[in-house]
Amino acid sequence: MGTLLADLAYLFLFAVWSPWLLYKMATTGKYRAGLRERLGGVRRRRGERFCLWVHGVSVGEVASARTLIEAFSRRFPDWEVVVSTTTATGQQTARRLYPGRLVFYYPLDLSVAVRRTLARIRPDLLCLAEHDLWPNLLRLAEARATPVVLVNGVFSERTYALQKRFLPLLRGTHRRLRAAAMQTRQYADRLLALGVPAEKVSVTGNMKYDTIDTSPLPPPAGLMAELTLEPDDLVLVAGSTHPGEEEALLTAYARLRERFSQLRLIIAPRHPERFDEVAALIRGRGFAIRRRSRKPEPGGGERVSAERAHTDRAPVILVDTLGELTTIYRFAHVVFVGGTLVPIGGHNVMEPAGLAKMPIVGPHTFRTTEAVELLLAREALRRVADGEELTRVLAEFLAEPERLREAGERARQVVLENQGATGRNLELLAALVAERERAPGRVPAERARAAGQ
Repeated sequence: MGTLLADLAYLFLFAVWSPWLLYKMATTGKYRAGLRERLGGVRRRRGERFCLWVHGVSVGEVASARTLIEAFSRRFPDWEVVVSTTTATGQQTARRLYPGRLVFYYPLDLSVAVRRTLARIRPDLLCLAEHDLWPNLLRLAEARATPVVLVNGVFSERTYALQKRFLPLLRGTHRRLRAAAMQTRQYADRLLALGVPAEKVSVTGNMKYDTIDTSPLPPPAGLMAELTLEPDDLVLVAGSTHPGEEEALLTAYARLRERFSQLRLIIAPRHPERFDEVAALIRGRGFAIRRRSRKPEPGGGERVSAERAHTDRAPVILVDTLGELTTIYRFAHVVFVGGTLVPIGGHNVMEPAGLAKMPIVGPHTFRTTEAVELLLAREALRRVADGEELTRVLAEFLAEPERLREAGERARQVVLENQGATGRNLELLAALVAERERAPGRVPAERARAAGQ
């Protein structure tokens, strides 16, 4: 697909979807963040150092790239690394994980936006984390002789079916990849079926395992006090939840509290813009709420006494902050991972698994198929069909803490056995670094270092 044809297709789609997009922008603020940068108005990169541009769509991709970025910077200190994201939550995560680096929004795949971004960033190598293969970006990067590499590559069945349907329009797009390091053989085979030459495709594993914290450290005492947790509390942590899941969890929690009086529920919604919505939902169910970022608030129902509602020991804790979920998982006796009771596809089940916490998920795990299957094979994950079964399974494991502990240890072992992808991907990048540094017209490393000072 040429750039003109791609632009026309995008403009047609925008015309069709513009009423919905404008409504979302006006009512939720979604898509407004970083609009100038999305149109190519990123800050110009200064100096003449070699540059690796790493892109991750959202939180998961940005976090999974952390070990690779750190390893790359140690091995190639003369190179500058810049990071882009597509989502606002990804942007916040990138700024937190990569302080001091140039972080910006990925351009819309309009040729004018892509050209401006490439001209301002001047990358020597572009590294896409997991997916996000756009025709104009790949075509225009190739025109600038900038190699594009896919690392930690993912190619879901849904994406494959869609791209296969439009293969005549996308022909040549995938072949412009200089290399593709995929997480699994299945993903690699799908990319090969779309016409990518076999010599460009390899299977290196999933870098997310390398980012997983597996240290057997106790929960931090300071945070435990801030969350008003006590040693004899039972803690259910629900991470990365979506609409529909909080309702099911609160229903389950109300029933479980009748049997397990010391049970506390910690909910961490996936999207920050939903924090107030979830807080209102919790209060509407009659529970006192402890917001992580604020003082306790009373609930509104008969299950909460006036005295109880005004103490720090609220039964439900809402994590309305970013970047703390991994640490909070350490407090959990039992974990539910969101995006699975509703058809989102699931989130990172290996994060709690690395901390020896067995994840419980719903039926919708198409985005995390590999990880879920690895854990299921070791009886280190439990899948439920709906909210009713979730309640039964939670009660089952809360009543058998030793069984829960053993499943958690098996989950941690699965993570440990699957680490190492970062090193393999680094070697792939190293070969391209050597090639770029030898390319005619590039600034010698000594002069590049001086320019960056």
